[in-house]
Amino acid sequence: GAESWLVHSLAGLFVVARVWHAWDFSRNPDVSNGRTWGTMLTWMIITALCVGNIWYSIQLSL
Repeated sequence: GAESWLVHSLAGLFVVARVWHAWDFSRNPDVSNGRTWGTMLTWMIITALCVGNIWYSIQLSL
């Protein structure tokens, strides 16, 4: 599996991204930079985790 530090780093970044999005949404319900960056960071982390899962699955099957 993945290194523990990598999983924990991505989880921490995920929490930061979601808090950033929610905090900026509470300040300004219109589209703003904080909401945009929080959402983009969230999707980048989800994508990285999906790619990592596929990679590790392929490695295990070889």
